[in-house]
Amino acid sequence: MPIYKKNEKWYSVVSYVGLDGKYKKAQSKYYDTKREAIESEITLRQKYKNTDRYSINFEEAYREFINWKSETLKPQSINKLDSLYEYVKPLSKIKVEKLTQQQYKVFKEQLNQKHIGVTRKNRVHRLICNIIDYCNANYGIYNDVPRRVGGYHEQQIKQEMNFFTIEEFEKFISQEIDIVYKTLFTLLFFNGLRIGEALALTWKDYDGEININKTLVTKLKGVKPYASTPKTKNSIRRLPVNDRVKSLLDELKAYYERFPHFNEQWYIFGGIKPLSETGITNRKNEDCKKAGIKQIRLHDFRHSCASYYIKNKNAPIILISKLLGHSKISMTLDTYSHLYPNELAKLMQN
Repeated sequence: MPIYKKNEKWYSVVSYVGLDGKYKKAQSKYYDTKREAIESEITLRQKYKNTDRYSINFEEAYREFINWKSETLKPQSINKLDSLYEYVKPLSKIKVEKLTQQQYKVFKEQLNQKHIGVTRKNRVHRLICNIIDYCNANYGIYNDVPRRVGGYHEQQIKQEMNFFTIEEFEKFISQEIDIVYKTLFTLLFFNGLRIGEALALTWKDYDGEININKTLVTKLKGVKPYASTPKTKNSIRRLPVNDRVKSLLDELKAYYERFPHFNEQWYIFGGIKPLSETGITNRKNEDCKKAGIKQIRLHDFRHSCASYYIKNKNAPIILISKLLGHSKISMTLDTYSHLYPNELAKLMQN
């Protein structure tokens, strides 16, 4: 990082190759804080961006890129990008325009050795391409090596999707005696909410139907959980609940109403403050173990929900998409089309 400290003052230095072909450096003035020095570095880069042979490495480019993205993305989205950039760090000191095909192939091979899925590897690949696009738009620097080399492909058939059948769910839920957890798991199974959507619900959001208009952000390091806008505009939705879920929600509300300070702002799942995702996961694991059934992730309750309505109710894919709050129906098709194995055969019947 070209940020330095001298005599308790911070300053930045950027390097570039001038129009005369000679290597040069530009230094900022001195600042009281490191943050000011970082901002001055970006200003210096902008100042010299019209130099024909301007140069920037991936670390410097990412810092500018993420500063730019922070103007439009939510903190949790920035956090996800930062976690992806951890995998890009082997390239951090390489100049964007000088990344070679051989270097990128080695980088891909090294990334392949890490225990992460193909989807995450391709997200890392796309982040690198996005960083290069930023450099192209702002500095006229471009490198087509990552796109020419390409991303990752599935080496084997995807494992069967993990979900509870209705029979497995009944075994699972029969182990739960706490009304709060029982209601939460039942809502997740029959309505397919994301866990953040469920935890953000207050009693003001329930009037016989569930109004989903926010999500609880819980995984930002050093930041207390807080409610944020949903993942996409399609995530904002109003969902009916079946009699089973309604009965549990009514019973849960009656339980909370016995507390003297209860009000509609209380969280449905937790009361004054929401349940912790870690605590829910631990509870889920215990119930799976007691029931003698396989473990699934909290997110797999969404898959369980989709599978239940497709297999047991023959629900059309467009309704599944609306139920889950997907941004595009193509996302639902990509995820669940394999659950319609007999539909093509039916088309051919007389």
